[in-house]
Amino acid sequence: MDWRSLTHVKELGIIIQNNPELAKDLSKIFDIYWWMGERNNSIIPKRWPSIYDAHYNISDPYRNQINPNEDVYRIFLTSSPRQLCSSTRTNDLDAIIDIIDEAEKFIYIAVMDYYPLFLYEKKSHYWPIIDDALRRAVWERNVQIRLLASHWNDTRSYMPSFLKSLQALNGKNILKGSIETKLFTFPMCPFIKNPIPYSEVNHNKYMITDKVVYIGTSNWSADYFINTGGVGIILNVTDSKRQQQSLYNQIHDIFLRDWYSNYAKNIQ
Repeated sequence: MDWRSLTHVKELGIIIQNNPELAKDLSKIFDIYWWMGERNNSIIPKRWPSIYDAHYNISDPYRNQINPNEDVYRIFLTSSPRQLCSSTRTNDLDAIIDIIDEAEKFIYIAVMDYYPLFLYEKKSHYWPIIDDALRRAVWERNVQIRLLASHWNDTRSYMPSFLKSLQALNGKNILKGSIETKLFTFPMCPFIKNPIPYSEVNHNKYMITDKVVYIGTSNWSADYFINTGGVGIILNVTDSKRQQQSLYNQIHDIFLRDWYSNYAKNIQ
């Protein structure tokens, strides 16, 4: 929430107005954060009291319109890490894997970082949970996958190798599905002579499939799901008519706009 984030970082989010049910459910996540901060307490309860229970989750989503004249979505909020989830809250990573596993036609992903690793521990460890799910989708169900990661000053030199590893599955004699990857480079502002730290980057984290829209706050590496607080929102469109899914269509069009833009390049 500073001037860089609002003017020199590319983001994607969602605003939901006049919906007290979702507001109350999100407040449960905030209340857990507040409890931790208020007590300056690093001891996490083995089980969170029921007052922090989620109102809705992957098994029992909230059914409602997002916009007038739009079909009903099945909606729920997720949280990470798992230690900060009440017993009824769906973990963010579990939701992402479920979305990938349930896709039948396509999966479009836009994230800043994509690493099947723990990045910020003293010794890096391999972490293939999301990577494996993507490979399963294209191998077992012939899903079309497009993954748009970000390239900026802080991108590690080996991230393209992981993306090219996914692309290596492509081939007429191997798959009917496909995995394509690109890197999005944010255009530099011509009026600013010196680079602004931690800016000029495509910072959004979202995914859209033939069934679901997911918008989250976490980069796709292990640390963000295991050691870092984050939230996500899932909007399932399975029960609705495509022509009445204005929000779904907006996200779909935004991804394709970026994918085909001059700022998205194939990985060499």
